[in-house]
Amino acid sequence: MSVSTDLAAIRIIADTTQNKNISTVLQQALKALVDNVAYIHYAAWFKEDTAEVSISSNSNDTYAGTLSFPVSENEGGEEIGKLVVATKESVAFDVTDLTTLQEVANHIAQWSRVH
Repeated sequence: MSVSTDLAAIRIIADTTQNKNISTVLQQALKALVDNVAYIHYAAWFKEDTAEVSISSNSNDTYAGTLSFPVSENEGGEEIGKLVVATKESVAFDVTDLTTLQEVANHIAQWSRVH
């Protein structure tokens, strides 16, 4: 299950090195997750409880599970954003996915603070 998540993460990191526009990077990152990870059907980036960008395979979908990956400026600090992904499958994510998606969220947050 996690190979496609890893490949999407690599694509997201590559996109941040090639693009300076935060909106474009967020759009591409979420699209990479939804388009390339078969069991991710929805992805969104929230900043201060507001969805800045969201991508869905179908806006009328009902999801079996949702995961949230919060990020903060420093460990134990106030949440500054979060990556949210959802799936229609009852069993979709493994432990490696969780680690990879948290790293993606951390990378996007760190990159967006600089740009």
